[in-house]
Amino acid sequence: MTLGDPFAAPETEKTGFSDYIPVFFRRGSEFWRWVSLIALSTTTVMGIGLLVVGTGLVGSGLVIVASGFDVVDIAMAPDLGTALAVGLVVTLIGAFATGFAVEGPVGYKIRRFEAKSWELALAVVPGFFIVKWSAGWLASQAERFLAEFPEAFDVVGAQLQAVGDTAIGWPLIVAVVLLYVIHEFVLARFARVEYQTNGVIYFVWLLATVSAYPLFV
Repeated sequence: MTLGDPFAAPETEKTGFSDYIPVFFRRGSEFWRWVSLIALSTTTVMGIGLLVVGTGLVGSGLVIVASGFDVVDIAMAPDLGTALAVGLVVTLIGAFATGFAVEGPVGYKIRRFEAKSWELALAVVPGFFIVKWSAGWLASQAERFLAEFPEAFDVVGAQLQAVGDTAIGWPLIVAVVLLYVIHEFVLARFARVEYQTNGVIYFVWLLATVSAYPLFV
């Protein structure tokens, strides 16, 4: 009979599925910390993108209504009845998107997650690529679904496409630089500055969308 080493560490009996998962992938590990940080950052970026879409649609809807009364002149030039109907629907869609973004994703704070400045800045990058892809896909679906409706409804797909196309540009650059600078140099002295981060990213993204893709020519 062979006796085991009396000084050897006792083997831990595996009692659950999680015991078979490598330590690197378990909750509380560095991997899960990055997954959580990227998920939270991506949610915030998507909320800001949705806010840009909503704001753009509200503005577009009001312009369409104004065009029906010949206050402004736009390329699609719908008649009064069409302008009122389409403008109201587009405005309501934009208002819903804006309200959903403000009450949900935009309200989440990246600062709740303990991370270094460069980690916070890097974690937002995937969110902008996800917005670019998802907005482009939604734009194609909107164009297909609204093809049988009045031409003025094209602004829905155009606004979605504009937000997606401009995501990888100034909005991304400003978000990365701003998050790093604020958390590295400013936050310790001016804590409330962080609350303005989402607003600055939103403003830059909105300007990029309007300047690069004017919806009414």
